[in-house]
Amino acid sequence: MMERSLRWLATLAAVICSHNLAFALDIVLTNDDGFESAYTHAVYRQLKTAGHRVMISAPAQNQSAKGTASSFGPIAPLIHDTRAGSIKAGSPGLGSLPDNADIHYVDSTPGCSVLYALDKLVPERWGKGADLVISGPNYGYNLGSAAMDSGTISAARYAIGRGVPAIAVSNGHKPTKFRGYQDLKEGNIDFEIADVVVRLVVQLETRAKQDRKPLLPPGVGLNVNIPAFASGEGGKLRFAMTRLGLQMGVYFSEDISQDPNVKAFGLEVSGGSRLLVRRHTQSAETTPAGGYRAGYRMGRLLEGRRHDLGDSGHASGEHSRGARREAAAQGASIAVSEMEPLSSVR
Repeated sequence: MMERSLRWLATLAAVICSHNLAFALDIVLTNDDGFESAYTHAVYRQLKTAGHRVMISAPAQNQSAKGTASSFGPIAPLIHDTRAGSIKAGSPGLGSLPDNADIHYVDSTPGCSVLYALDKLVPERWGKGADLVISGPNYGYNLGSAAMDSGTISAARYAIGRGVPAIAVSNGHKPTKFRGYQDLKEGNIDFEIADVVVRLVVQLETRAKQDRKPLLPPGVGLNVNIPAFASGEGGKLRFAMTRLGLQMGVYFSEDISQDPNVKAFGLEVSGGSRLLVRRHTQSAETTPAGGYRAGYRMGRLLEGRRHDLGDSGHASGEHSRGARREAAAQGASIAVSEMEPLSSVR
């Protein structure tokens, strides 16, 4: 399995410079941050511009760290407004934007949002199955232990389990607050991140057309982590194959109101509360040549230089600034690792 995957990745590297659209795809976008996410809508716009048919089906609210959770029973009307306020409390628990039938929400988990698209929306609207599911881009990396509970990655794994090629995308640009599609403006970094995603899709298409094979090998998905970069530098990022490290970045906090990691995320919590919190690196140090820090171990390097993505995924502001400096100075790599499907998704 590993040898076959490496052969496939070597072929992917051979077409890395190709930017010509091979053929139009039917693509479902999802995430765990909410269907209004500016990141996801930027990818939606750029993929549409590239000629693909695209729809979004994602949670109505923030579902970060929900992992493979699903919900059963009727979906009730919304108790709260959606995260960016485009759908108000009391509205049906699933639906679409009034002015865009491509944008759908489900008041449930990322996995259920994907199943809603694959089981209902896609057959009804397109009359065929989806060609690709893209989950994200996530707010922050999904590396090391962060990958275990990630709703972004789990949504992609649901799709893989249904036989649909899937890519989970995370990135190092983490705004201090959630940004909805209403905040998108030309020149935003969101579109440059989206262009990286489109570039990867083009490369997968080109390889598939040349080899007359599927976009991805059966049962294999991609976990893509885009480092923070300075504006205008996204096109210089190159893809490097990696494998996830085993760093456990979760711990129990006795008083999270005083926890430095909670404060770094800008969360407001009451004193004495207890919660599992993901630890993130505070260091902006570069790594020794040839490898990532503990959170990412280098596997087969297809091209480009290594980049420090941090120990467990969600980089601090200090680390992000260091990452941007290093990306601009050295030419960072986009880390790509394999995902496997859930054992059973029917």
